[in-house]
Amino acid sequence: MIMAVSGVLFVVNPNNERISILAIVLGLLSGVTYALYGVLGKMAVRNENPEEALLYTLGFGALFLIPFSNFKIPLNAVPYIFALAFFPTFLAYILYNTALREVEVSKASIIATIEPVVALILAYLVFNEVLTLKQLFGAALIIGGSMLIHLDDIIGKKN
Repeated sequence: MIMAVSGVLFVVNPNNERISILAIVLGLLSGVTYALYGVLGKMAVRNENPEEALLYTLGFGALFLIPFSNFKIPLNAVPYIFALAFFPTFLAYILYNTALREVEVSKASIIATIEPVVALILAYLVFNEVLTLKQLFGAALIIGGSMLIHLDDIIGKKN
């Protein structure tokens, strides 16, 4: 876990002047609340199919968002909204909920730290962002930490 967290620090590059304190606090709060998703999600998929648990989760989440919406969607945003709804919402959460049925929350959460590595690669490919050696080193730490968490399982299966 220390490897993965250290890797995230290298990937995020906190020395970058453009990152505000507010962004850091909001990011940390996001991480804390997302950790709750793992724990509560594990409890939900014990009694429900991952798809049903996700339906209820997103349905109630949508209800909580109604007061913050003006229901005006620019036409040019529709493809992006559908892509956001399908890939990082529906597909990601279905896969994560299904994983929660198979492994402990702690392992699923650490494996999910691969997210900054994917974001780094996509930022490079889509937005032509420059990757630094620090970020690449951080990505290697994240991947290594995620793999290390399952080393006992891999060795145990071979013996």
